[in-house]
Amino acid sequence: MGLEAVDSKYTVVEEAVTILQLNMRERCVDQSILKRSLLEEWVPPSVGRLKFNVDGSARGKPSNGGIGGVLKDASGVVLCRFSFFVRMRDSNEAEILAIHKACELHESRVALWNKEIDIISDSLVAVLWANDSKGFGNLRVVDLVYDIKTILERVGRITISYNLRNTNSYAEILSKRGSNMEGDFLIWGLGMRGR
Repeated sequence: MGLEAVDSKYTVVEEAVTILQLNMRERCVDQSILKRSLLEEWVPPSVGRLKFNVDGSARGKPSNGGIGGVLKDASGVVLCRFSFFVRMRDSNEAEILAIHKACELHESRVALWNKEIDIISDSLVAVLWANDSKGFGNLRVVDLVYDIKTILERVGRITISYNLRNTNSYAEILSKRGSNMEGDFLIWGLGMRGR
């Protein structure tokens, strides 16, 4: 692993810790555990591909929830990150909303149209729904699932995969921020603004 990749990982950790410090002011968070979990398990995509880790969170059933995601290149450079508050009925709905948002963001940026992107979720249910529009049983997400399928067919360069929760720590922090109603945001990295 090159020095640049290590530096960018620490930058991501510093950003995530700053988000927690700013947005979880009064909560007790062991930042050493947070830093370890953010550094441990993220695996970069192969060269030439991008990885969009996404997560959805719910505070109960039914409840307020949040979605979050972070798009990085093979060097670990953050190209985009988002956090949004959502109203939904359960965590599976939040997870499919997060996948949908990543698909929408990919489609909205001309600079991404020629890039292959792996969307990674820690929800096996949401990944199965997104990849097989015939096999889901939640009628509340029908439109989202079909919209995802339409984007996948139109764009053709997106894969949606499942991975363990500990590889998705940064996205999880962003989704929890959304579920705490601490302000929506969408931030594009330097090379991605305005395109």
